[in-house]
This record gives sequence, structure tokens and C-alpha cells, in this order.
Amino acid sequence: MLFILNKASEDGFREGRFIHNEDCVEKAAVLPELAFWIWNFVVFGSIFEALREGLVEMMSAQWIQGPDGMVDED
Repeated sequence: MLFILNKASEDGFREGRFIHNEDCVEKAAVLPELAFWIWNFVVFGSIFEALREGLVEMMSAQWIQGPDGMVDED
């Protein structure tokens, strides 16, 4: 990604268009960080969702059976 931005910057200088390289690098630095946060959201969100579902099933099973293993009538 950085190579492409540097190449675009060099082409801009050759054609007389000034592309500020620091802006390109700053924008390019945001993309990996954004990808990192999206990846964390997907991975940890699915892990937490699985844990939550397991906890809900465990709690509902305990509520139906009761702490002594007997089925609660009320």
C-alpha cells in the first residue's frame, strides 16, 4: 500500500502535480489500524456471543432444573 502511494507521489511530481507525501503516509497508516479494529470486532464479538449463548443456556438449564437437580414446578 505504501509503495503504491509513494509511486503515485513520484508520478505527481513528474507531471507537475504536487502530492504531499506526509498526507499519503498518514492516510495509509489509518487503514491497517481500521482493519485491526474491524478484525477484533468480528473475532471477539463472535467469541463473546458464543460465551453469552453458553451462559444463557447454562442459566436457563439451572433455572429449569433447580440447584438440587429437581425440576421446579413454579
